[in-house]
Amino acid sequence: MHRAGVTGILCRILLRPILGRSDYTAGRHLIEVSRSGRIDRAGSLVRSLVLGARASLLQKKGRDPVILDVRGLNDVTDYMIIVTGENTPHIKALCEEVEKKLAEMGTVKHRRAGHEDSGWVVLDYLDFMVHILTRQLREYYALEDLWSDARVIAVGESTD
Repeated sequence: MHRAGVTGILCRILLRPILGRSDYTAGRHLIEVSRSGRIDRAGSLVRSLVLGARASLLQKKGRDPVILDVRGLNDVTDYMIIVTGENTPHIKALCEEVEKKLAEMGTVKHRRAGHEDSGWVVLDYLDFMVHILTRQLREYYALEDLWSDARVIAVGESTD
């Protein structure tokens, strides 16, 4: 078995009694522990990464970036960043800029779903996800409407 798979299984087995959930992967448990007040740094680290991702999207002219605070609404992630890319090269540039900025901040994505040619790419950083879509797909899938119960974090606002 792949080493990361073993680590993920061990985290789920060892952390289930402590945290009460069974869907943990390596690294994901830190933000949950921080919510209980045991580790304060994890929450502020995630917030700074989310704001760094948004800044990199704005730097590359991403259209209408929105941060949704989905904590408590799902068990998959804490924040979703949704942004519009104008075309395939623009979506590719947005992805590369986010990955570069967050690598400089000391983190790498867990996985990437989709391809620029499809018009929708998701960069999964476990505690937050970056959805980069064409205008047509963003309107069609209406993720903001799907997560209408989430708090929208305005451009000048912090994620607190």
